[in-house]
Amino acid sequence: MNIGENIRKFRKVQGMSQAALAEQMYISRQSVSKWENQESLPSIENLIVLSGILEISLDELITGEAYLHFPYMFGKLRHQKIAAGYILLPTFLMLIFFAVAIKYPSQSLVLVLSGIGIQLFLYPLFLIIQPFQLSRMYTYWQLTKTGIRCPIYQETNQFKYLLPIKGLFKRKDQLIPYHEITQILIEAEVFPVDPSIGTGIVNAYTPRMLSIMYEPFQLVLSTKSGNQYKLDLQAYYQADSPEREVLYSILLFLKRKQIVIKDPQQLLITIKQRESITDTLYGLKNN
Repeated sequence: MNIGENIRKFRKVQGMSQAALAEQMYISRQSVSKWENQESLPSIENLIVLSGILEISLDELITGEAYLHFPYMFGKLRHQKIAAGYILLPTFLMLIFFAVAIKYPSQSLVLVLSGIGIQLFLYPLFLIIQPFQLSRMYTYWQLTKTGIRCPIYQETNQFKYLLPIKGLFKRKDQLIPYHEITQILIEAEVFPVDPSIGTGIVNAYTPRMLSIMYEPFQLVLSTKSGNQYKLDLQAYYQADSPEREVLYSILLFLKRKQIVIKDPQQLLITIKQRESITDTLYGLKNN
């Protein structure tokens, strides 16, 4: 994409006409038209002014891709305190029952069992019913200038159940330098049935309405030592998320680091266009 196309693209994102943009820059509408039609190029001074008016970086204006600020956190929940509240509320309620049990010894067994029951029932329920994934308290990863800081965790169902709690108190990660990475595989999976269509029994289903409805989507990172690390990409599923906007730029950055990007499902085009991965895969599957 060239500068003229980028100016047109980001001008429309701001909801501005050529005339409105020209007025803010104190130039003629014809000048803006010539830039967008590739008949001339804006000066460096005008590029700087354009980046300010269009609210983008110079890199983004010139390349058309989102600018990467280091370190970049991919997938980290924006509302950490709210997420922490959902994680800790069942435990808080359980402790209240324990405190009441101490005050009323004759009912202590019932109260203690009730408290434990609330903990065992509410915690997994909160994990399931959230529209966002509490596991992202742990599975987010960080892109730095020297490497990728990957979360370290096991992929057993029992461990995933504890990921939100571990994300609050004991998260482990490891910095993998770029020169140690040999390749990165883009990998996505879909459900046997497209949830947006339904099964004939339940048709009022909204894909990814609950956290358990998220299809797996990840980068599989391989190193020279033979180790593999998985980087969760499910934050991309949110259409207005920063992760969807920046993922293609991240992949371009990694490619410039001489890392082989493998894309057997041909998802790069969809990622570049910031479109739905699942719509693409279900479309291919249904056809």
